Amino acid sequence: MLFVFILFAVLRYDTGWDYHSYEIWVMHPKEWCNAETSRYSWFWRELFRLSYQLKFPHLSIVLPNALTYILIYFALDILKLSKQQKVEALFVYATIFSFYLGSFSIIRQAFAMSCGFIAFAFLNNKKYYLAAIAYLIAVHLHTSACVLILIVPVYYLRNKLRVTQIIIAIGLVSIMLLFASNILNLLESVDMTRYELYLKMQDNYGGKLIYVNVLLSIYLFLSFYRSKNISPLIRQCYFLAIVSLIGSNIRYFMGLLGVLDRVFDYFTLFLTIVLLTSVNAWKNHRIIKPLAIIILSAYFLVYLIVSSPGEQVASSGFVPYKCILTEKTF
Repeated sequence: MLFVFILFAVLRYDTGWDYHSYEIWVMHPKEWCNAETSRYSWFWRELFRLSYQLKFPHLSIVLPNALTYILIYFALDILKLSKQQKVEALFVYATIFSFYLGSFSIIRQAFAMSCGFIAFAFLNNKKYYLAAIAYLIAVHLHTSACVLILIVPVYYLRNKLRVTQIIIAIGLVSIMLLFASNILNLLESVDMTRYELYLKMQDNYGGKLIYVNVLLSIYLFLSFYRSKNISPLIRQCYFLAIVSLIGSNIRYFMGLLGVLDRVFDYFTLFLTIVLLTSVNAWKNHRIIKPLAIIILSAYFLVYLIVSSPGEQVASSGFVPYKCILTEKTF
């Protein structure tokens, strides 16, 4: 599965909404080369520089993608999940749109998310120094990754996480969202002018997915409530996934900036570990799990279809898939 992830990402051409943007950025050094004015960190500037010198912008797109999936895989391994749990987690990562498909477009943040994921794995394995290093790398890759610091208190409260704590956390998230606009405006006026584009984004593309997220939130909440004798690791993943999903739902219904969902994505990623595992909380789980796999597969295919760009759209969607070796559509 890891090999397939990497293969499709590395061989893609003009596939993913930001593909052309990266090509343009790489081939125009003025967009990134000045360390004082560039919104790109040292790693990205040097990767863009290498890609520019090689006249091969594709490198700056697929190398981070490949590293993203490798880190996700090793994080699952560090967490000492069983082979079945790893396969299920990778399957969820592949089929939920904001993970694998999302990594084709939000390349820098997806890389940062994977670093945060492995930081969480190190933290749960009590390798605190490695967790700190992974966290700092994530922040270096994408500044928004600073929110991952929240996994630390969740880790220390892992044995106390109950439905009550989820409700309290949702209440705190709601309060923070009420003041989100003021916080973003403050950041913009202080030292975030390089992120002005993101702070003003109003894009709610894929807004109908809110219905899926609402149902998913309800399902996970009920599964967590029904689950007995679950490990501290699974308890943390439930907590992070549920709070982030519900937070994203609240954001949508409050009509706040769609870019805030990028923050929740760092924690929604933990859905990969618990989504199929949660089926065990229900009777007839041996029947429900195959059905869940079919539903996820259908969800993936439907999203590919509905997200296809029209003829007037300049950016590229996920289908039709094009191969860099032939630059032809398959």
